[in-house]
Parts: sequence; structure tokens; C-alpha cells
Amino acid sequence: MLQYSRLPTGIILYEGEQGWRTSASLEQLVLLNGTATYGATAHMTVVRADSIKFFSMFIVILMWVISLGMLVLAINYMLSSSLEVFYDIPALAIALLFALPFVRDVQPSVPTVGITVDILGFFFNMIIIAIATLMVMGALSSRHHRAKKLLVEAAQPRSLNQAAQQSVGEGNAPAAKLDDEVA
Repeated sequence: MLQYSRLPTGIILYEGEQGWRTSASLEQLVLLNGTATYGATAHMTVVRADSIKFFSMFIVILMWVISLGMLVLAINYMLSSSLEVFYDIPALAIALLFALPFVRDVQPSVPTVGITVDILGFFFNMIIIAIATLMVMGALSSRHHRAKKLLVEAAQPRSLNQAAQQSVGEGNAPAAKLDDEVA
């Protein structure tokens, strides 16, 4: 015949891991009819601390502000009709592309990429900054092309007719003869 005997057991749970709020309970197993039986149930709750949740949401909002601000700068840079070629906006766009993952990692005890907070922010933020970077690089290329075109046009020799008219204005007779030949 099989005999049962009670074996005293215990569980020691250490609470208070930094950044986590935990609670635990250990209860004797009770059947539906109210009689106690051998066994126990353990219940443990682990939740992020409110301060950690607040800071993580602050980082997510900060990443959205940074990426939307970069998108506005990129649109402004792209739509500007300036021929001035400067590299501060393209450098910022490329730097943000590499810096945003480190901003995400500032969150305390954050797991690897793929958690809910990444779906709410990080993935979309990286896409927005990548699009802004492409826009800025395209605008920079266009500015270089337009500036180079203007330099080439300025460096080309003037037409024979324009040179002759300038010489006539200065009183040179051979230039007047060239002007008659061209006309």
C-alpha cells in the first residue's frame, strides 16, 4: 500500500529587482469542494515599475520628435531653390540613421529589437529617417548638378556676336568687321 507523508518545503522569493515591481504568493492547493489536498500553487507577478514605463515612453516620444523633425528638415532642404551646397543637413540625416538605435538602447533593461515599443516607434522612426536621408541626398545631388551647370555656362566663351559687340563698344575696328560678317 502506498503511503503519503508531509514533506516541509519552502520557497524564498527575493523581490525588488531594480526597475521591476514584483509580487508573489504561495497557497495550499484546495479542491472545488473545499477540502485541502497535497500540493501548492504559486503565483508571481512581474511588472515594470512606473518610473521605467514613463522613461521608456519619453524615449519613444523623443524618437518620434527627432524623426519627424528630420523629415521636415529634409522636405525644406529638398524644396529650397538655393544653389548653395552645404552638408550639415545631409550629415545630420546620416548621423541620425546610425544614432537612433543607440537612443532606443538608452531605455533601461530593454530587450533586443522586436518588442512592442519598437513596433510603436523604432521601426517607423527608422523608415522615416531613411526616407528623409534619401530625399536630402537626392536634393544634394541636384544642387551639385545645378551649381556645376552654372559654372560651366559661366566658363564657356561668349559667342562671336557678343564678343564683336563688346569690341565695337570699346572702339575696335576688326571687331566691327566680325560683327558684319556674322550678321
